Amino acid sequence: MQRGPYVHFNATSVPPEHTLHLVWINWGPQDVAARESFEADPNVTALGDPWKPLPATAVLPLQALAAVEDQRRAKAGMPALMSSITSLADTVATALRKAAPRHRPD
Repeated sequence: MQRGPYVHFNATSVPPEHTLHLVWINWGPQDVAARESFEADPNVTALGDPWKPLPATAVLPLQALAAVEDQRRAKAGMPALMSSITSLADTVATALRKAAPRHRPD
C-alpha cells in the first residue's frame, strides 16, 4: 500500500465559511521536499515548533478559531476561553491550547 508524503494529519475548519483550516501534519523524515513545498504555499501559515514564539501572521486566524470554540462552549453552557486570547507573547503550543483545545495531534 502506497502512502502519501506524510505520516499522519488532522484538520479543523473554522465556520461559517470553512475557508480557514488548522492543519496538523506529521511529516516523515524523507518528506522534506513535500513539507517545504506545502509551507511555501502563500495560503499556508506555518506555525513552527511548539516551543517557538507564535508568528504574527498566525494571531488573527487563531483568534478566529478561538471565537468559534467560545460559541460552541456557550451553546454547551460552558465558560468562554477568549479571556486568554492568543497573542504574540504565546508559544505555538500555548496558542494552540487556547485557540483550539479540541484539536489534538493523534
